[in-house]
Amino acid sequence: MTSDARSQLTAHALTAAAGLTALLGVLARPWWIAVAACCAFLAGRRPGGALIPALVLAGALAASLAAALAHPAWLTPGTRFVAVALTAGMLSWCAGRFWRQYQALARAGWERAEQLARERELVAGQAGCANGPVSRRTCTTP
Repeated sequence: MTSDARSQLTAHALTAAAGLTALLGVLARPWWIAVAACCAFLAGRRPGGALIPALVLAGALAASLAAALAHPAWLTPGTRFVAVALTAGMLSWCAGRFWRQYQALARAGWERAEQLARERELVAGQAGCANGPVSRRTCTTP
């Protein structure tokens, strides 16, 4: 299994764990909501597309809506699940995506700055070879 496939599998597992812990936060104990938020944040930090988490969220929201419409007694837990899924789930997932993209942009910026510094040194070295007869003897031209 390649590292990319393993990373995708981990992201999907974290997404599923976020959904299950959000459900536990609604049905069992409220502290599961914090676990759901952590799983969603970690899933958002993983590289990959946003299609699978969006489909999982849409499926979970549709299931909770269908359950609330089928059994009016489930309206309160269904509404609470939607609130938990949107706040602890998607908000944390988006924060994880933002964090990963921010880190990638910062890394790319520093790499670009290092590349510009190397190019500046190269141009300065070439300009130094072109000035004066003494430096021409020590310069090598390709």
